[in-house]
Amino acid sequence: ATPRNFNIDPSGKWLLAAGQDSHTLASFEINQESGELTYNRSVVHAPSCICVLIDNGK
Repeated sequence: ATPRNFNIDPSGKWLLAAGQDSHTLASFEINQESGELTYNRSVVHAPSCICVLIDNGK
């Protein structure tokens, strides 16, 4: 997999990564104590995904 872009949600608990070659958007949980990422096997098909933007709802 080739990560194209990633972003962390406002809570700091989730990282979303866009896969350039796989055409997917994957999510990882961020351990709040160690910063370690855990892949949660949640993948969404996202053709031509080049940037990850997160709307904080404001």
